[in-house]
Amino acid sequence: MSVVQNVFPEVHLAGCLLHLGQAFWRRLEAEGLARQYSEEVNTEFKAQFNSFIALAFVPEEDVDAFEDLKTLLSN
Repeated sequence: MSVVQNVFPEVHLAGCLLHLGQAFWRRLEAEGLARQYSEEVNTEFKAQFNSFIALAFVPEEDVDAFEDLKTLLSN
C-alpha cells in the first residue's frame, strides 16, 4: 500500500475488510482457537471475534473503542 501512496499521494487508501478478516482468522488459527470458534455453543466467542473486525468501522475520533472492547473482553 505504501508504494501506491508514494505514486498517488492524494489518494486516501483504505484496507479491505475481507483481507482484514482473513488476517484475523489466520491469527485465530495460529492461536489454536479455530475449533473453539467453530463450535456451535460458543456464540459469545464468535461475537467477540467479530467485534474486533467491526472496529474497522469505528470513526477515527472514537478510536478509544478498541480499549473499551479490550476491557469488556477481559472481564
